[in-house]
Amino acid sequence: PVNKIGKSPHQQLMKLGHPIHIDTVFVKGVHISYAEISGKYHKEGKITFNRARGWLANVSNDSIPLRQNPYMEADLEAYLMNTGKLNVKFGFDMLDKKGAYTYKGSLGPMNGKSLNRILTPLLSAEVSSANIKGVRFDMHGNDHRNWGSFFFDYDDMWVNVLKTEEDGSTSKKGLISLLANEFLLNSSNPDSKGVYHKGNIRYNRPADFSFFKTLWKSLLEGIKQTAGISKEREQ
Repeated sequence: PVNKIGKSPHQQLMKLGHPIHIDTVFVKGVHISYAEISGKYHKEGKITFNRARGWLANVSNDSIPLRQNPYMEADLEAYLMNTGKLNVKFGFDMLDKKGAYTYKGSLGPMNGKSLNRILTPLLSAEVSSANIKGVRFDMHGNDHRNWGSFFFDYDDMWVNVLKTEEDGSTSKKGLISLLANEFLLNSSNPDSKGVYHKGNIRYNRPADFSFFKTLWKSLLEGIKQTAGISKEREQ
């Protein structure tokens, strides 16, 4: 682990030794993946963003044009786990000393089982079924924290809690899974009582977390809240 404060993408651009000012950069056919190893289960969880395309505007570290407009913007489209269509808009304040940025976006319909590639290795649980209707988020961030709103519309969710065997294989904990789904998790949002659960994210960034890890962990907090998993229930 190393301190990654001040090393977000837009902050790295500002540290380049030569001035750059590009009006617009178009991107197409980009594949992005993020992976981490679970400290508890010692397995790799991975999330991918396939067929990414879009544009970046005001790509600059030149202080003169940045005085007129300090924001670098990005408008990107990709397919989460090569299935759900994701649209995200970023805004980077290039002159902010704390590395301020915003990101807002939406995810279209997809099968929740596609997320097991990242959830199962990290949480020792799997999505048996989940009909994701849509996700929306509107977030702010800087070097030290992320905050914002998260909306997750879904139904028909069932999660299996897993046991990791000595040989690395997994098996379902039937009774615990039944109790978790009946008493801890919301099988839909709105829930069975018609109550809609909104995520109010307040995430403090550990200094050794990268920019992308911070984004993922912040949005994961929103997923947990809307699914009914409070900190107490998670324990």
